[in-house]
Amino acid sequence: MVILHGGLGPGGHYQHNIPEFQKHFRLITIHTRGHGKSSDNDTPFSYSSFADDVNNVLEHLHVKSTNVIGFSDGGVIGYQVAAKYPEKVKKLITVGSNYKVEGLTAGTLDWTKNSLSPKYVSENMPDIKKTFTTLNPNPENFDNYINKTQKMWLRDPYVNEELFKSIQSPILILAGDNDAITLEHLIEMHTLLENSQLCIIPDATHFVLSEKPEIVNKICLDFLIEE
Repeated sequence: MVILHGGLGPGGHYQHNIPEFQKHFRLITIHTRGHGKSSDNDTPFSYSSFADDVNNVLEHLHVKSTNVIGFSDGGVIGYQVAAKYPEKVKKLITVGSNYKVEGLTAGTLDWTKNSLSPKYVSENMPDIKKTFTTLNPNPENFDNYINKTQKMWLRDPYVNEELFKSIQSPILILAGDNDAITLEHLIEMHTLLENSQLCIIPDATHFVLSEKPEIVNKICLDFLIEE
């Protein structure tokens, strides 16, 4: 089971889920290019290139096919992997993920456009900066890391619609009822993906993985494990 963290990660996105998941699967946790312990290059961040990186890791590990779970940006990467490398993905779970910019709520989009910056993150999200500067092989790249993330989040679409619709792997689209992704967009994705299920968790935000771990873990495992 491949585990893909969210944007501005890795953090403790799966700290309440991994103990349960590892009872059933061998876990492969990947730090996205330029995030965590992974190095970067001079190219812009893109979900397509991140998906290529995931495929390269699977090739290196001789993994022919696997289940994938992705939170937020990790889910978008999961969509890209399932579309570009369909033979690699048995089943995919996405948590709070969109495939185009307009799927973000108005408040999330406004924050991304007008507030997200190296200065803002340093002052208001110090754990993100601490994680980056502690783990990353190039801690001096912090400003560039934030700026590249912002540009990627505003670059439409995250996944081309025709490519998105081509995904055939079974998919569970999971989100909180007060997510950073609109309910309308979640329904749209469910409608476009022929082999998908949609699950909205009540009284939960974008961070449903940690807010409702027991419910999320059960739903994910029920989806992944065939009786």
